[in-house]
Amino acid sequence: MGEHIYLYRRLLVGAYGPPEGSAKGFTVLGHDSSSGTLRTLGAGPELNSPSFLAFSPDAAVVYATSEQSDGRVSAFRWRRSDVPADPGSFTALGEASTGGEAPCHVAVHPSGRFLFSANYSSGSVAVHRLSDDGGIGELTDLAEVSGSGPDPDRQVAPHAHMVAVAPAGHEIAVADLGSDRVWRFGLDRGSGRLSALDPPLVLPPGSGTRQVLFVDDGRRVVTLGELDGSVAVADWPPRTDATVVSTPGATTDLAPGGLAAALVTADGRRFYCSHRGADRIAVLDRQADAVKVVAEFDCAGAWPRHLSLAGDVLYVANQHSNAVAAIGLRADGRTPSSVTTATLPSPTCVLLEPRKDGPSV
Repeated sequence: MGEHIYLYRRLLVGAYGPPEGSAKGFTVLGHDSSSGTLRTLGAGPELNSPSFLAFSPDAAVVYATSEQSDGRVSAFRWRRSDVPADPGSFTALGEASTGGEAPCHVAVHPSGRFLFSANYSSGSVAVHRLSDDGGIGELTDLAEVSGSGPDPDRQVAPHAHMVAVAPAGHEIAVADLGSDRVWRFGLDRGSGRLSALDPPLVLPPGSGTRQVLFVDDGRRVVTLGELDGSVAVADWPPRTDATVVSTPGATTDLAPGGLAAALVTADGRRFYCSHRGADRIAVLDRQADAVKVVAEFDCAGAWPRHLSLAGDVLYVANQHSNAVAAIGLRADGRTPSSVTTATLPSPTCVLLEPRKDGPSV
């Protein structure tokens, strides 16, 4: 993994409020990897369960879900200081309904013109037009997905869990935990409307598709199954004659209800996967269409819900232990070299401040 790329970085941490947690909004942390300190710099705006956060393409605007029955998404301009320990200030740019229940993920189109929200409980994807200043405009579409899976508790209906925008920006992929599929939609950049594309990517029954990542310049995707902890690699667009074979995403025996949570990569070859219940991070290597677990280590907390990767530092939102961990990785990328934690309530997402290459802010 090499030397530290950054010595100081600010992090925005999304979190659950009542009844899932006790946070009042999202938090700004500062990580000084040269001194090994990770600490709270300040509080962001108060929101009800901002469980996931995303930046505009220029990182000037932060978008946050409110994962509640009446789903909402909010926008804030983040004015950052040149002083590393200063959390900066946030200006509200408005909020809007996602048209569904429990939005758990947001993604921004590379053009900065559209915002996509995955409504988990109602199984739909909302599209909002974004204004020139990053504010949230009209709801241009609300696309529903369909289907079910064999798990009687988690898969009686569709559950849109993640939206990934294809590198060219012409279509989106929607990971659906309920139907074990990744749905495809084309985007009309004029109207902001979505059109369903065939075929969808069909994953093994009961896997519970939670995440989908584009790799190889969009020619393939890597998926994570929440319910069985599996990882799969497939061509994109999917081929109708292809059978997707998933592989275990961990070597540790995963107890029922362990629930895989996050999959991250910097290069499409080395992946890190979190497993709740087992409280483990698995390290996986990919060669073409084969994925293999090469190492595992402790998540430095409990219930690792989300991961972010920057150089040789892996950030972990450990929801149940109320802490974010910054895990330094050795040169092989397989074993921790250091662990630093910061306490904060119910963290669910770590959004990293984008930085130019250099030793400091």
